[in-house]
Amino acid sequence: MMHVLIIEDEPATARLLQSMLAQIESMHFYSVLDSVTAAIDWFNTNDNPLDLVFMDIRLSDGLSLEIFSKANITVPVIFVTAYEEYTLSAFKTTGIDYILKPFDKEELLKAVSKYKQLFQNTKPEVSNQLIDIDFLRKSLQSYKQAFLVSFRNKLLPLSVKSIAYITTVNEVSIAYVSKDKKYVLDNTLEELANLLDPKDFFRANRQFLINKTFVQDLDYYFNGRMVVNLTIPTTEKIIVSKAKVPELKKWMGL
Repeated sequence: MMHVLIIEDEPATARLLQSMLAQIESMHFYSVLDSVTAAIDWFNTNDNPLDLVFMDIRLSDGLSLEIFSKANITVPVIFVTAYEEYTLSAFKTTGIDYILKPFDKEELLKAVSKYKQLFQNTKPEVSNQLIDIDFLRKSLQSYKQAFLVSFRNKLLPLSVKSIAYITTVNEVSIAYVSKDKKYVLDNTLEELANLLDPKDFFRANRQFLINKTFVQDLDYYFNGRMVVNLTIPTTEKIIVSKAKVPELKKWMGL
């Protein structure tokens, strides 16, 4: 039997969650916690067996992500929330899945199945100890495949595969598809570096994110630096510092 804790401040949602989960797997549920404060207290004072936590993001007294900085949580967490914008932050905790409300039984079944698959070789008595959470986060990380961008009076999907590079001008991120075709993105360059797959996009410097598909060649530059040339013209030279050149070469497979 799985020992499960639900952290949710909406009683109706908590009841629905319990009901659906009980139909999926034999589970023992602890009392539902409805606040950050209650959850921190529970984790710091209980040593009850615990296998899995279902957690909302926004609770009555703040964000549940605060719990992880004030309590030692090593058990896997499945986030169930209405707020998509916290996905990356959630996976920096012990989160293994992220379900958006309104949810259904099939989504919960997939999440529980993912938990069982990840921990199927772990002995029951130590099933609440994550052996390599960094590996789990990386294996579960999902990256942006497209952005919704404004074009005249419309919103268009922009595939990340079509983006040659992204630069920042006056703190505004601009994605270039060709020399004259560009789109404004809502995220900062720092955020975009986390949203895009690092196998495909490289943070060349503070101003540029580049797509490997569009890299034409590399030029040696002053003081051990390198210039990245793309298959389309860029607004200025993309210069990579000497310290970052080895990382660039590794990314390029050189």
